[in-house]
Amino acid sequence: MTMREDVKDLAQEIADDLDAAECGGNNWQPEPGEKIVGRLQQISDFEGEYGTTKVLKLQDVKTGRVTQVWLNHMMLRDSIFALEPQPGDLIGIKYFGKRDSKTRKNKDGTPKQYHAYEVRIRRRSTTDKTEEGVPF
Repeated sequence: MTMREDVKDLAQEIADDLDAAECGGNNWQPEPGEKIVGRLQQISDFEGEYGTTKVLKLQDVKTGRVTQVWLNHMMLRDSIFALEPQPGDLIGIKYFGKRDSKTRKNKDGTPKQYHAYEVRIRRRSTTDKTEEGVPF
């Protein structure tokens, strides 16, 4: 492949990314039981009033639509980063809603709650070579 072809391919990739982009981004705000599956485009930092938050940009493999997943909840953030995702990886996330902690309690003795998620990942090298289904 020549350098001119590489530049042409890169330009097309950027154009496709812009075609899929939406003003302000499409933010995933799941209800219990909802899931999202897409290819990781990037992980970025957002500096806000309460500090830095990581944001995933996932592109739906069927529609091409790009959705932002904000890693505001500790369980989701820890689950994602334990898997060390890379751009191009296929990521699936399912939200289960709030759950009672079995170990942590509020001052009044009631269980603390957390947002429960399950995360699956298929590495780019695996999904590029096979016709494997989505992670759920």
